[in-house]
Amino acid sequence: KYDHAEMYQEISDQNLELMRERLMETVKWPSDDTNTGKI
Repeated sequence: KYDHAEMYQEISDQNLELMRERLMETVKWPSDDTNTGKI
């Protein structure tokens, strides 16, 4: 028998990590342009 709360916690943690990675990717592009311009 599965502990649904535990499973949900693991899934939400994975989703948070994925969302963070995607956010970092989308946020990186404009900041990278300014950084390369300065360098």
